[in-house]
Amino acid sequence: MIARLFSVPSLPFPSFVMGTFNLEDQLAFYGAFHHNKLNQLIHIIFVPAIVWSALVFLVLLTPGANHSIVELGSKSLIGQVLPAHGVNLSLLMYAVYAIYYLTLDFWPALAYDVFLFFLYVTANWTAHSTPNALYIALVVHALSWYMQIHPGHLVLEKRRPALLQSFFQSLVLAPIFTFFEVLFYCGLKQDLFRKVQKRVLANIRQFKQGVPADKQTF
Repeated sequence: MIARLFSVPSLPFPSFVMGTFNLEDQLAFYGAFHHNKLNQLIHIIFVPAIVWSALVFLVLLTPGANHSIVELGSKSLIGQVLPAHGVNLSLLMYAVYAIYYLTLDFWPALAYDVFLFFLYVTANWTAHSTPNALYIALVVHALSWYMQIHPGHLVLEKRRPALLQSFFQSLVLAPIFTFFEVLFYCGLKQDLFRKVQKRVLANIRQFKQGVPADKQTF
């Protein structure tokens, strides 16, 4: 029983741990479900919107005065860098994502972490200064999921979202993968792009031939 639970070779690629720190493996899986150019554009727009709205939710869910676990003085060094309202759950999410991305490909991840920090700051500003922040975030969140699932996957990609095969990959890795799509569009990281594209096209051929999801390779 224990051997069966931890036997990786018999499982399809997108298990929770397999390839978690292998950028090429993860991009190959993601790319197989996001090969249509319009679907890629939809994700480039709406994946950051999902992250932003999730950060707003986390600010509002943080207990304590002013939605902060730890208050930061505006005169402290950390207080001058972070939003003045202090440490909250959105900061913890940002830190986990930002550090994990650095383990995948340091310099692209560092650039993306700057953008992620922008989402974190604006989400905090919205949560603290906008009376209807929760409703705004709910609308943004719902619209973003709809745009990806219906037009993006069901209409354009004609393939179920990757979320149904890899919950971790879709929620944690999708943000930085959309950034790599932008890098590929700009002609950067072309060696990586060619390797990933070869694997993506091979998987798409399997999908079109009717190979069951648990038998497909990425």
